[in-house]
Amino acid sequence: MFRSIPLLERFVVSPRLVLLFWNQCALAVGVEAIRLGVFSMH
Repeated sequence: MFRSIPLLERFVVSPRLVLLFWNQCALAVGVEAIRLGVFSMH
């Protein structure tokens, strides 16, 4: 029982952290892509 609780907490918390991490990465990549696109257009 004591070992299963931390595992459940990991499975509950880790997806949220992963989603936040990927969202930040996606925003950073999107901003860089827009900057490169704007500079290449002009």
